[in-house]
Amino acid sequence: VFFQSDFLINGNVFAHENNYKTSGKLLLGPKYLTLRKEFCQKEKKISKDANKILVCTGGADVTNLTPRIIKALNQVGKKLSVTVAVGPAFTNEKQIRKEARKSVHKIVLKKSPTKISQLMRKADLIVCTGGVISNEAVSTKTPAIVISQNEAEDRNTKGLEAKKVVERIGLQQNLSEKKLAQAIALLLNDFRKRKQLSENARNFIDCKGSQSISDLLFAKLEEKKITLQKADFSHCRKAFEW
Repeated sequence: VFFQSDFLINGNVFAHENNYKTSGKLLLGPKYLTLRKEFCQKEKKISKDANKILVCTGGADVTNLTPRIIKALNQVGKKLSVTVAVGPAFTNEKQIRKEARKSVHKIVLKKSPTKISQLMRKADLIVCTGGVISNEAVSTKTPAIVISQNEAEDRNTKGLEAKKVVERIGLQQNLSEKKLAQAIALLLNDFRKRKQLSENARNFIDCKGSQSISDLLFAKLEEKKITLQKADFSHCRKAFEW
């Protein structure tokens, strides 16, 4: 596919692997990752005694992963304080609440949280999926175990793993509750590894992606080489077809 554009932007870690064909400039990799300001503030303190877990699988738990994670946490062998983010498009909330009631841990459900970054920073460990949410987790410098829901997500997760900013546990269809519980327990008990993941994340995402892109756009505007128009839903269709 040939992209007729002035800029082609992909802020994911694996973006350089794509053989893009475009008439414009390629803006690839975490340098051009766009994140909301809430993710780009404050430092992260890593606790030696870690027991606070955040479970987040994005806006829609399409693979019904959250109940499985809750059940896996019962096998960790340590008393945990667990927060579960329930996205606006979840269809399995009843099942999640059922597993939460049966859990040996204290579990708090946060429905459609408006400031997920705050929940991430309060956690000692995030258990999340491999889409946008994993990039957001890394930006908060909170250690994360990432479960890929599909092959596309796993490309991103493998890239993050190669940069040593997350723990990748593989595809959800190949994951047992026992394996996940073991991975969680190991990382909770390994202060040095959690601290190293956080330090690596500090140098990986500088949270200046939006600024870098806007600087380039405004430079083009000043040269009168591009024009801007207000986005509408027809542009969503065009982007999807691309």
